[in-house]
Amino acid sequence: MPTFHVISRDRHGAKAWVRRQGFDFAAADSVQPLVGAELPKAVLHYPIALLPEGDAFGLYALTGLEPGRNLFLTRDGRWIVPYTPAAIRAYPFRLATLEDARQVLCFDEDSGQLVDADSNPAALPFFGEDNGPHPEVARILEFLMETDRSQQRTRRAVAALQAKGVIALWEAVVETKEKGRQSVSGLYRIDEAALNALPAADFEELRQAGALVIAYTQMLSMQHLANLGQLADAHREADERLAAALPKIEMDTSDSDSIDWSRFGI
Repeated sequence: MPTFHVISRDRHGAKAWVRRQGFDFAAADSVQPLVGAELPKAVLHYPIALLPEGDAFGLYALTGLEPGRNLFLTRDGRWIVPYTPAAIRAYPFRLATLEDARQVLCFDEDSGQLVDADSNPAALPFFGEDNGPHPEVARILEFLMETDRSQQRTRRAVAALQAKGVIALWEAVVETKEKGRQSVSGLYRIDEAALNALPAADFEELRQAGALVIAYTQMLSMQHLANLGQLADAHREADERLAAALPKIEMDTSDSDSIDWSRFGI
């Protein structure tokens, strides 16, 4: 489980961090949150859906068909399409908002990327010589702050779509070789007919809120839903090939307490 702590000189002054190798930490993520600024790139690769968040909706890239399996990740932790959602690119860093509305930068100390400052020559410090953040940390902080600003604009735009009644249940169906046609529940989409039926004044309100880009992007992205079925098939076939390639070991089920290690070539 992630353990995020606010980066401070007292806690991290004698520590450093190493760069991430792959995206294994996201292997169980079947959805990834999106912000409006990344939609032009995300729409090229992912089916995008609206998911309930309390009384509101959030914008998400679908990266799996069931919880616990990210289909966009290879066995060795590589992302398989050119664009990786912003939500995971800055890991193990995360922006948090305190009760007094101040934003602070946090680090996941269970990421495996936190080390003692003098233990790894390739590690980067958290702080620079001027006692401010190290330039690389400052760059990550700015990236996360810009992502957060876009997230705020995205939430307002999605709220405008919701207020106009153009968000509807998405009765999504995906086909795989193993399970055939299967429903994917809990997804919502933009209702194109309802959007087109809006009065001109309501349509203009959505345009000014930046909501139309989100609406049309979501509808366009739905063509990628079939890709999830193809990815599921590819992963299953790869798993089967791996299983077939593993050596088959015959277990000795006798009552003997001795083991003949020569049978295993050890």
